[in-house]
Amino acid sequence: MNTKFKAWLKAGRLTSQSYIMLPLVLGQVYAFKLTANFSLTAAVILHTAGIALQLFIIFANELADYKVDKQNRTFTLFSGGSRVLVDKQLTKKEIKWGILITGLTALLLSLYLLCQYRLYLGPLFVLIAFLLLWAYSYSPLKLSYRGGGELLQTAGLGVVLPVWAFYIQSGRVSGFPWQILVITLPSQLACALTTALPDFPSDKEGGKRTGAVLMGPKAAAAIIILLQFASLIILNHFYLLTNLPLKIIFLTAAMALLILVFSRRYAGPGSRTINIFIFNSILITFLIMLFLILQPFYA
Repeated sequence: MNTKFKAWLKAGRLTSQSYIMLPLVLGQVYAFKLTANFSLTAAVILHTAGIALQLFIIFANELADYKVDKQNRTFTLFSGGSRVLVDKQLTKKEIKWGILITGLTALLLSLYLLCQYRLYLGPLFVLIAFLLLWAYSYSPLKLSYRGGGELLQTAGLGVVLPVWAFYIQSGRVSGFPWQILVITLPSQLACALTTALPDFPSDKEGGKRTGAVLMGPKAAAAIIILLQFASLIILNHFYLLTNLPLKIIFLTAAMALLILVFSRRYAGPGSRTINIFIFNSILITFLIMLFLILQPFYA
């Protein structure tokens, strides 16, 4: 396989696509449940735009965090960037081209949906995602350095994406089941805090005010556990666990939460246990989203 192609695959961090895919699926499932509308063509275009948007965000963050990533010695599979700039596998010029192409692709696909289906608000959601990225990584706000970056991540993944997907399939924003966000948002915030946890030493040195830097790694880990616990409790409050598949998903998430509790003490940045902690926190968020996606089909 071509070395440059491998570098682009690495830069794209394909495993992170689930972060965008699941909120988009969630929004479309509830659009179908509440309006009985579903277009396969629109879904394919939406997810293609979602992939482009995710790549745009990854490449833009890769460029913005280059100096901090260069100092990072505690990066993991889930954090610390893709390392393609640090390891000189791609140049800054190439990454800038990647940002331009993927950003334009996402925007043009949303414009196509506007023209084809008269979805006039579609491009607005993409522009909001661009704005959140800019506020997160770039001056003058640069909230990943000033503090509050995780809240922007939560807003993007937990609100903008599912509402965008709901709108694309239903043609409206009104009617979106906002109550499900009470379940998903604590878990999405926990996930955002989780992926910054292992980068604490380099983030602190580089002046980034992530949750782990502001609170300390141990306190951040405790907050992550409490947020995931809150999401599971609220989920259990809203939905009866009478169907076996949903019960299995919930119990698996509960087991992952127990692993978080027991691994927290040993999950410092740079430790082997940190990967166990991160994996199980991300797994809980994934399972909560999966539960909510499947739940309408068992209602």
